Amino acid sequence: MAKDIYNVETIIGGAWQLDGAVINIEGADELVVTGATVNYSRGATKFSPLNQRKRYILTGEANGRISLGLIIGPSKDIKTFLQRYCDTCQVKTNVLSLSPAGLKDCGTGQVPIQFICTGVLIDDVSINVQQVGQNLTMVGAGLAMSFVSLQLV
Repeated sequence: MAKDIYNVETIIGGAWQLDGAVINIEGADELVVTGATVNYSRGATKFSPLNQRKRYILTGEANGRISLGLIIGPSKDIKTFLQRYCDTCQVKTNVLSLSPAGLKDCGTGQVPIQFICTGVLIDDVSINVQQVGQNLTMVGAGLAMSFVSLQLV
């Protein structure tokens, strides 16, 4: 194996191919989503007591956020989706999953993976209408949602 310009020998450990991603929103099969971002975080505090040489880590409750881009589809389906995912009483059954499409390990073949967000609830809706030029109107919209847990399947 040859060394690079920094005198480092690089060994390729593997390669993956990813064609896209599939977002599945429970009960919203007829809707098209133009973009999604999922964040799941929790606080972690490190501390060292003055009377010990040990270090401790205290973690807090997890916080999940989903941002969806423009949602396109039949108006009745959008209305049903908004009613369901805005209703706090349905939060136990509101699920959103995100999985890569065409993810393939070039060495072994298909690699299944899926991220499942449970307890999803819409808590922010944004709509943006902007006139661009004389004949074009740009419409943007987005939803922000909170969720309770993120699972990897």
